[in-house]
Amino acid sequence: MDFNPHILTQRFSHFSQAQYRPGQLEAIRYILTSPKPVTVLIAPTGSGKSIIGMCSMAHHPRASYLCSSRQLQAQITTDFPEAKLMMGRSNFQCDLNLHLTCAECVHTKLSPCVLKHITCEYEQQKQEVLKHPLQILNYSYLLYEGNYVGKFSDYPLIICDEADTLESKLAGFVNLTIPSSLLQRLNITPPARKTATSKDGVSVWQAWAKKIKSVVETELAILKADIMEGASEDTIKLFKRLESFVGRLRIFLAHVDQTWLYQQLESRYSHRPVWTFQPVWLTPALTREYFWRHGQKHVLMSATMPPKPILAQLLGLSSGDIDVIEIDSTFPACNRPVLLKPVADMSRRTFDTDLPHLLAEIAKILTKHRHERGVIHTKSWRIAEAVMGTGNPRLITHQGQDKHEALTRFKQQPSSVWVSPSSERGLDLPDDQCRFIIIAKAPYESLADKLVSSRVYGSSLGKYWYKSACAQDIVQASGRGVRHEQDYCVTYLLDKQIELLLTKHAGLFPRYWKQAVDYA
Repeated sequence: MDFNPHILTQRFSHFSQAQYRPGQLEAIRYILTSPKPVTVLIAPTGSGKSIIGMCSMAHHPRASYLCSSRQLQAQITTDFPEAKLMMGRSNFQCDLNLHLTCAECVHTKLSPCVLKHITCEYEQQKQEVLKHPLQILNYSYLLYEGNYVGKFSDYPLIICDEADTLESKLAGFVNLTIPSSLLQRLNITPPARKTATSKDGVSVWQAWAKKIKSVVETELAILKADIMEGASEDTIKLFKRLESFVGRLRIFLAHVDQTWLYQQLESRYSHRPVWTFQPVWLTPALTREYFWRHGQKHVLMSATMPPKPILAQLLGLSSGDIDVIEIDSTFPACNRPVLLKPVADMSRRTFDTDLPHLLAEIAKILTKHRHERGVIHTKSWRIAEAVMGTGNPRLITHQGQDKHEALTRFKQQPSSVWVSPSSERGLDLPDDQCRFIIIAKAPYESLADKLVSSRVYGSSLGKYWYKSACAQDIVQASGRGVRHEQDYCVTYLLDKQIELLLTKHAGLFPRYWKQAVDYA
């Protein structure tokens, strides 16, 4: 494909006087000339991934830019007004009932909304975006629309930003998850076999799922008759929900095999039971049918990505399908130092004896940064509770569903410190909102999770994935505080397990990040 280096200034008004940052032209050229169906771009915050992505899209007659968050969608739309944004139905008000969103719309084929093709803002926006060459979507929207409706598909190019989350997005789409509300409504009992590898396990699961599907389809038939006679909004909502559940059952029945797992979990927020069936690894059949087929070429962009063999295993690819390019950070390493100070071993074996050493070091760092805001990544609730138990009034944490409110309070209070086991991603804390970060524990996934343990104990590649996922989370956690070239923030790594991972498996960490690492 011919490369036009002037595409940025010619196509995008906000960049008419702009010059490319180091590495951007090289990355765009690499993407456009790579013969592989998947190109991975490892690029840190500030490297201008969105410019690389949009300029690559502008070389194609039609392309889609996928985001995992509304915040990023809004940012891309502001920077590139020439592109068209499409968001989910819940972001549009229903014209028929102003108290509802379009996600709660009563429209079905059985009871069509009279305003759907006249004044419905969601439908109007959707049609405009479908005709536009540069489309900005989120992963969930493309997965639903592309696979169930069929409109947002057949792209020459799909840009996947925040692609380190792609596997979790795809897994969330194909997993069969049954919340407590459906368990109760449908009176679902567990399958007779708890594992797919047990005798006749897969066939027992399939028979169990077919029985549930039959029950749901019977209820749908009853609801359908009610809707034809003019049912309530609640009835229509239930009908849509059960239709969606049948779709998940179909995916399960088509793809379940001996590599799938069954777990009875507890909802993080409601503490009610949730049943989940999921594959240990996403298979090529799953990822091809529900994602890769929607584009001829995909670009996966993130500040952190696993090595090629792990990425291929996670996304149902072969290593030969993937090209990789990494560009350097434009932020000076002196503005983003990562200091190793391994004062405690937070592995289970030495946790109790070393926890006091960890808390003492955290107290020293808080004193050193007494007039600045910071973040303490704890990975576990147990460490979060221990840190909060020190009684320092600067500390702010969260429980369950109050994270947003607690985070707002943190941003408003001077010299406050955010303590969290789950904030490695998604936090944007520029300038005085964060001047120091403490990573108290190596963020390894819990081996109590069946999926994690099945991968780790199932193969050497699974063990490698386990280490790689931890390395990615460390890099992501340390990147919450430096958001532009003049910004600065120091990160402290306190767990000896992090030192061990970094010294033994340095290749799991991106080059730009290692340039800032030193011992305290």
